[in-house]
Order: sequence, then structure tokens, then C-alpha cells
Amino acid sequence: DTKLPIQISYLTGITEEMLEYAPSFNDVADSLIEFVDGLSLIGHNITSFDLPFLARNGLDLRNLLAVDTVCFAKASPLGLDNHKLETLMDYYGINTTAHNALNDSLATVEIYNALKNKDYRRRTISEDFPQIWVDTKFAYTGSFANFTRKTLENQILSFGGTISKSVTKTTDFLVVIDR
Repeated sequence: DTKLPIQISYLTGITEEMLEYAPSFNDVADSLIEFVDGLSLIGHNITSFDLPFLARNGLDLRNLLAVDTVCFAKASPLGLDNHKLETLMDYYGINTTAHNALNDSLATVEIYNALKNKDYRRRTISEDFPQIWVDTKFAYTGSFANFTRKTLENQILSFGGTISKSVTKTTDFLVVIDR
């Protein structure tokens, strides 16, 4: 029954209203234990964030085998400046919004499988997207809550658009986000 920290709301897009009728952690802890019993856990930053967080809140799963894709990526020859989920998503051409539980899980599976298979090839966003913004220039500004600037850029580029750092006479669209 604590208030949702504003930085978590900003990062994830989750609001107090969304949590109003959600079950408490204690109400779902037993179901979670039953669900993961005997399984290995795979997650991004799971050993330094998720598992310690759960343990501090009374659910110690640190006895389970946990594969952390942060550690896995650091041990790989990718040569990245950092090993954040969004950085790895960009490296592997995974086009989704980070800090959303389902999207993060799906991206982590793709990253894990690539690393497990020693697939260190940099990829671009899939060209399967219709190239509807070819020769279209975008500029953007504002506060981003549910996604990052990199995610917006990837979306624009996926559909063939180009990004300008400022508005000029050749800018076709100015994207203003206030959240």
C-alpha cells in the first residue's frame, strides 16, 4: 500500500489508477513460487536487480538457476559501450518499446538466444515494414514517458523516414511529445 514512485511511473508508463484494483504482492507471491518452481530464470539484470528486489520483499528465489543477459552480454565480444536492454535491442535490431514487461521479456528471449548461439552479428531493424516515410524528414522534441528517443528514432527509420536534429524548411513533420 505504498505510493508508486514517480520515476517508476515515468519509466514504465504504469499509473496509480492502473494499480488501484491490482492484487498485492503477498496475494500473488505463492502463485509466482509455484509457477517458477524447478525452472531456470532468464532475465535482463535479474541477478543484480530483480532477484534482490524480490528477496528484500520476502520472496527469495536466489536458489534458482538464473541466467542474466547483462552478464552474458558483458562476457561476449559485442564490444558495446554499455549492456542496457535498449542498447542490446538496438544492436540486435529488436524493434519494440522497452520497460514494458511483455516487450522486455520477448526482447530478452531474443537476446539470450542470440548470445547462447554465439550469434554476435549486428542487425538492423527488419525491412519488413512498409517504407511509407521514404524521403520524409522528422524532427522531435518533448518529454518521453513510455518510450525513449532511440525507440522513436527506430520507429521512424523502420518505415523509411529520416531524422533531423532541428526543424528546417525541409522538415516534413515535427513530433512533439509532452508526457
